[in-house]
Amino acid sequence: MKPTFEWKKPLNNGRLKTPVHFLSNSYDGPEPSEDELSEVFSTFCEIYNSSMKDIEILNNINAKFGMTIVIRNQSTAFIPTRDLQVKVDDYRYQNQTFNIYDIRPTDDKYTIVLGVVGDD
Repeated sequence: MKPTFEWKKPLNNGRLKTPVHFLSNSYDGPEPSEDELSEVFSTFCEIYNSSMKDIEILNNINAKFGMTIVIRNQSTAFIPTRDLQVKVDDYRYQNQTFNIYDIRPTDDKYTIVLGVVGDD
């Protein structure tokens, strides 16, 4: 019996067109603060239509808006975590800061589900 393999289109620089910035709360005081966001990492991403799995994740958290992005795997230079916030440099998402709700790493890329909950 022959194994079957599904060919996947490789991730290349031509598809990574949108700048994205990963932000962290740099405030270390005892009171919570959302005013002190500093940039941890910036790169280019591909924004694509969310799959049914991504839509289910966003529905479970009652997100009012969400999207899925793909970034190149930077090895140990940057590892995304769920406590970071994301700002996408696109005219459609101006003044919008996204939370990370799901991260799916592979050898060459990270697929990240972003969402906005509440009145952001």
